[in-house]
Amino acid sequence: MSQYPDYEPMITDVCVPLTKLPDLIHETKLRIDQSTLPCPIIAHAGDGNFHVLIFFRPDHPNEVAEAKDIASNMALQAIALGGTCTGEHGIGVGKKDLLKTEMGENTINLMKLIKTTVDPENIMNPGKMLDIDEKKK
Repeated sequence: MSQYPDYEPMITDVCVPLTKLPDLIHETKLRIDQSTLPCPIIAHAGDGNFHVLIFFRPDHPNEVAEAKDIASNMALQAIALGGTCTGEHGIGVGKKDLLKTEMGENTINLMKLIKTTVDPENIMNPGKMLDIDEKKK
C-alpha cells in the first residue's frame, strides 16, 4: 500500500466452487486489465475464496465509480458461477443489493422475518445486511 500513498484500497471478497475459480480469476483479470487502477489479485486457492485490492483515490469520483464497478462485476460473476458475493467478510452495508441478487426476494423476506422475530426492537446491527422497515414492525 505504500506504493500508492494517495490511494485507498477497496477490498473485494467473493467465493466460488473450486472448479469455477480459474474462470472467475480469468474474467476478473480481463476486467482489471481494462482499468488504469492498480488491482493486485489475492486468492485462497484451496477454498475458492478470491480477493482483489482495488486502489483508488477517494477524491477522484471517476476512480471511485470504477472501483465500485470492478467490485460489483466480480461479485455478479461469482454469483453467476454458482458462488457467493461474500466469502468471509460478510454483507455489511455494502453488499445488500448483491445479497438480494444472490438469494432472491423470497429468501430475503424470510431472513427479515427471522430478524424481526429474534430482534423486534432492531437493536442488533441495525442497517447491516438487511433493511428492516420500521413502519411494518
